[in-house]
Amino acid sequence: METSPGSGLVGVLNGLAAQLGEPAIADTGLEEDLEEEGQVRRPVAQWTVSEVCSWLSRGSLGAQGKPLLEAAHSHAISGKALLRLTDETLERMGVAPWSLRQELLREVLHLRIQQEMKDLLDITGA
Repeated sequence: METSPGSGLVGVLNGLAAQLGEPAIADTGLEEDLEEEGQVRRPVAQWTVSEVCSWLSRGSLGAQGKPLLEAAHSHAISGKALLRLTDETLERMGVAPWSLRQELLREVLHLRIQQEMKDLLDITGA
């Protein structure tokens, strides 16, 4: 995934991250893909299993993310379930490498933050 410091929600988040001295976050790419297809991005909690799998396949995990993709498909992980995943849940699902579980949980946290920022921007009319 590439970082996009000046575009949309990712730009806002990266501006906040810079102010806090945190590293920039990566753009998940799903929002742009949906915009290209003329669709409005739905909240992550409303994603279907296929949308979760699509997001995972575009992720920064590359080939090592294949177990996550397989686990999401076989356990029918929807967006709502994705947002509720924990390290223990991923381990029970058979995602063995601790580092892989942690990377996914970081990416899910970014999704949560992006959704929160979108909600705040919608509320403020920005």
